[in-house]
Amino acid sequence: MVFVLSDSAVLAGDTRISGDATLMRAAVSGDDSAWAKIVSAHLPIVHRTAYRLVRDTQLAEDIAQESFLRLWKIAESWQPRARISTWLCHVARNLAIDVIRRRTRERTQEVDDTIVADDPSALEQMSSRETQAEIDKALAALPERQRHAIMLVHFGECTGAAAADVLGISVEALESLLSRARRALRAALGGKEG
Repeated sequence: MVFVLSDSAVLAGDTRISGDATLMRAAVSGDDSAWAKIVSAHLPIVHRTAYRLVRDTQLAEDIAQESFLRLWKIAESWQPRARISTWLCHVARNLAIDVIRRRTRERTQEVDDTIVADDPSALEQMSSRETQAEIDKALAALPERQRHAIMLVHFGECTGAAAADVLGISVEALESLLSRARRALRAALGGKEG
């Protein structure tokens, strides 16, 4: 991904984007107060975005910090195509979804460990793992927006309104995404999912 400072956003007429570009140029030039303004202006929304997904204050703070670190790393090549907050929230959302995926894998492993600890038959263990692999494969095959909607609502334990807000869509559009995703999952899994 290439980010180059330009004045194309100013030509587009969005003064917020041009203000962001000005702050980024100043921060890249070594103006610590510009970077402090970027952080203070955008930290609350980035933290809220992460928190809505992971429901853990400390984890949301870590995600927000990582989001700003990533912005800092690409600051010299920043191109103001969107607001800084939009870019940061997108990064925070992706990081939070990664956390949710890790949690899901850890929970699956815990279930597998419990199954092994309860000493079920080898056939039951294999069946459980095969079912989880089928579910993972079906989720991976979904279009990105449908997969994100499912991950947010079912694995991220977000309310519909919070998930819609994170995805930047209406609640009705979220319900439509969820409906299509559920149909696709049912078809892919042949009625195996709960």
